Parts: sequence; C-alpha cells; structure tokens
Amino acid sequence: GMVNKMGIIDSFFIGSYDAKPLKKFEVRLPLPKEDTLQAAPWTLLWESQNGTIRNLGGEIQNDSLLVKLDRFGRFFLTQDTIAPKIRARRLKQRMNPWDQIQFELTDNWEVSGEARELRYTATLNGNWILFSNDLKTHRITHKFTEDMEPGEYDLRLVVRDDRDNETIFNYRFRFK
Repeated sequence: GMVNKMGIIDSFFIGSYDAKPLKKFEVRLPLPKEDTLQAAPWTLLWESQNGTIRNLGGEIQNDSLLVKLDRFGRFFLTQDTIAPKIRARRLKQRMNPWDQIQFELTDNWEVSGEARELRYTATLNGNWILFSNDLKTHRITHKFTEDMEPGEYDLRLVVRDDRDNETIFNYRFRFK
C-alpha cells in the first residue's frame, strides 16, 4: 500500500465486525521496504464501527510488525511519532501542604490489546515521588506529605507512550 501524508498505509480488513475471534491470534505485517529505519515506531491501529481508533501496538521483528489480536475489523499500519501531552492542572509558584500537584496526560491514540498505557516517572529534587493514577480521567495526582521540608523544589515529570515517544516537563516551585 501507499504511505499517505499521515504516514498511514491503506486500511485493510481481517475478518468482519460481526465476528469475534475465539482466541487471540498473531499476525505478521510486512513493513514497507523503503523504510530503512528498522526501529521506526510502526504500530497497528484498529478502527471500531463507530470510528473510534485504538492503538494495538505490536513488536517489530526484522521487516515485520508482529501483533497479537483479540478482534476483527478494519486495521491501519502506521507510525507513531507523536509524544504524549502533559497539562499541569494544579501547579502554583508557591505550594502549600494542603495543595496537590496534578497533571492530565493524553496521547494521540488510546491503547488497547497488548499496547502499553502511558508510563511516567516523577521526581522532586531528584527523588522519586508517588502519584496516584486515575485512568478514566487521565489524571495523576501527588499529595504532599506532612514531613516535607519548606524550600525550593524542582519537579521533573517524564512521560512515555507505547512507542517510547517521550515528553519531559520541568517546574520549580516553593513549598510553604
């Protein structure tokens, strides 16, 4: 198939929307020969009957993308080069003990099947800190602990998607 402007190759069907596979099955999709970047972020998308797109991921092996599928329907082979978006929700220059740090993390496609959800690590002055994660609202939240020292803090948040596209957010604030 041809690669169009969006990097998407013509769609193709496996089975039909009316049927459900009895168990997961593996497909091996040859990647375009002219693509010399073997490690290019190829991925498989699935489109539901109502037009929802899901990223199913896949593993690149030699010149193919290997994907385990649990559904039939319309698929697209494409590259994901778009990094996740980080939106700060509750950051202030001066944070108090009752404040919370909150971010909304989104990506160009929701994932399904074997593809991984967004992964993130957060540090304050280089030390790992815990965020609670609400997948439904795509929000992660950090509550300050009682014993946190007053002072200047450097917050660093690194977010990666299934194809390892990465976004980094740095912020300095004063506590108390």
